[in-house]
Amino acid sequence: MALVGLLLDKNTVRNGGGQRAGKTMVRSLASLVEEYRAANEKACCLNLAVLVKWHPPGPPWFKMNVEGAVFTD
Repeated sequence: MALVGLLLDKNTVRNGGGQRAGKTMVRSLASLVEEYRAANEKACCLNLAVLVKWHPPGPPWFKMNVEGAVFTD
């Protein structure tokens, strides 16, 4: 991550931008590292398993199966 930040800064200077102060670069890199960690953090205690059961629709609605197959014989 730090290398990416340094390369971005180097390219900015190369393309006519100003060079950032050391403290500014360190804060920016720390922010990038924190953002990376937050994005890749695994949820430790979430149970995402949900039991799903089909229920027929209530009146006046109904469910009709319209799948079909065609055979040549």
